[in-house]
Amino acid sequence: MLLWFNLIKGNEEVPMGSETSLASNPSFEVRAVGSYKQLPGCPDYVQESMPKEEIKRLCLNECYNPSNERNLIDRIEAGLLSFGNDMTSVNSPLECGFEKYCSLSSEIDYIGKDKLIKEKKLGSKLKLCGVAFAGEPQSACKIPWPVYSESVKIGEITSGIYNPALKVNTGIALLLKSYLDKVSEVKVEVLKNDFKEGIICSLPFSVSKNYELINQIRSKK
Repeated sequence: MLLWFNLIKGNEEVPMGSETSLASNPSFEVRAVGSYKQLPGCPDYVQESMPKEEIKRLCLNECYNPSNERNLIDRIEAGLLSFGNDMTSVNSPLECGFEKYCSLSSEIDYIGKDKLIKEKKLGSKLKLCGVAFAGEPQSACKIPWPVYSESVKIGEITSGIYNPALKVNTGIALLLKSYLDKVSEVKVEVLKNDFKEGIICSLPFSVSKNYELINQIRSKK
């Protein structure tokens, strides 16, 4: 379980990660996210440790049996990536934000190292980002939502849904890095010719530096 603690300061909500001072005991709004989807039945270690009849007697063959997949809203809010959806084998670790896990300066050798060093020198073409966008609450993204800077398509959202905690639509997108230094506001095409105002955010969405950006979007239709 992941927990977020937002400070309640009078009529103001101070997001987790902010700095403030108080002369009295604080009050917090606590949000719990990060639950895993359940798999049916019991995990292997349970079935290997006791007879089937005993498992049925104790829990009717239904144990805590989490999958590796989080519930969709939680996964997107926390910026947890899905291979095959948010990125594929075509994308490099540098494009997906995994640079700190790549040993580029050490003597360790591995397949693809030279290509990564070259990409680091020349710059990646894409970058994985969050996008918050306005409009009516969207159900889960089933086909990619194109992302535009003015009339130029700069990428697409592959995982997206309305976030009731942040009160805004959110999505994970691979965007052309050459545009990220020039623009922060984008348009998301959720249906053909139906564009919603959006803004590029850091991942995870819940970090405090995103709150001001997200507040800009909430008031837009």
